[in-house]
Amino acid sequence: MPMRRMGAVIRHHLVGILSLTILSACMGSGDGPTLGKVTGVVTLDGRPLPSASVFFAPEEGRPSRGVTDMNGRYELSYAGRPGAKVGSHLVRISTAIAPMSEDESNAIQPRENVPAIYNSETTLHVEVKPGSNDLDFELVTK
Repeated sequence: MPMRRMGAVIRHHLVGILSLTILSACMGSGDGPTLGKVTGVVTLDGRPLPSASVFFAPEEGRPSRGVTDMNGRYELSYAGRPGAKVGSHLVRISTAIAPMSEDESNAIQPRENVPAIYNSETTLHVEVKPGSNDLDFELVTK
């Protein structure tokens, strides 16, 4: 094979390899962990719990968060994407939310209506699976 043609073949292969490397790097980065869609209803003493924050904290990585609507329904989000990481999570549910900024620190804070065993001293654990997860929480004050 003449040197000139061999150089063209090598360049062609190098361009192909480089293109595949860049393509696979782009496809692999930013995808993040595998998520499962998580929705459900939170009740307190048998009644829907509106405006409650629902946090799912995995063993490693960032948590997912959702807020209940007037019917106690929530849907979790993870880093701007719907869902939560697949795996084991510690769950915290709270109606009291910390101030977002110093300007809000003097504002009246919502009252915590949820017992500590569901937030600061939580005993709630769940397993998020790939696909859809419908996880309801029936909380009691007594």
